[in-house]
Amino acid sequence: MVEEGETKWNDYIFSKRIYATGGTLKVNHLDDKKYEGKSYAEISQDLFKEYKERPNDHIARITWERAAQNMQNAQEADKLKIKRQQAESVLG
Repeated sequence: MVEEGETKWNDYIFSKRIYATGGTLKVNHLDDKKYEGKSYAEISQDLFKEYKERPNDHIARITWERAAQNMQNAQEADKLKIKRQQAESVLG
């Protein structure tokens, strides 16, 4: 289920609560200067706008799919970082 402000791609939800870090974006071939500090939901909405304008363009669709996969990888990496930080703070 998608909460308000979140976005969905295939069966994956881009979170409005996880914010992108520059290093993770860069490793996943996303514009770290443009998107650092934004939520993954915001990034997906921004990127989707670019490709929505050309729905019949095969190359644009492939580019969107690749960007969405890169965002998914980046969000999962940032999610792991958050969980690791939380575990470290609990363990002291």
